[in-house]
Amino acid sequence: MNAPGKNFLLVVGILYVIFGGVAVITSLAGLVTADYWDTTMPTASGMSWSINYGIALAIALFNVFVGIMGIKYRARIEKAVLLMMLGFVDIVCVVANTVFIAVIWGGVFGGVSAIFGFVVGLVLPVLYLLGAYKNLGALQR
Repeated sequence: MNAPGKNFLLVVGILYVIFGGVAVITSLAGLVTADYWDTTMPTASGMSWSINYGIALAIALFNVFVGIMGIKYRARIEKAVLLMMLGFVDIVCVVANTVFIAVIWGGVFGGVSAIFGFVVGLVLPVLYLLGAYKNLGALQR
């Protein structure tokens, strides 16, 4: 059976792997320098930069995983529900990250950064869900 969402999932999966890989590298670089940032520029909430970068690393690794799963299962319509669940979990991560940024940074910078990150952060998960939804539609026929 043809998987109509496979092209969406392929392109979005590749973007997930690329952007997630870059985020992994920058998060690791942040973890290496976290002690410096803790002493020179503490966060507004007093939370350690190590925790901030650790959370960023976990989300980045999850995004790489989501991308690989999308690429691997793009043509398998029986995996549409799994891919949709991954897309929904990523949306939850985007929402949680938005709240986290707003709380940690607060004020105008935190608000603007959180809103921008929220809007941009939803692009890939929504396209991912669209590809999985198209596959789900083919499965239900």
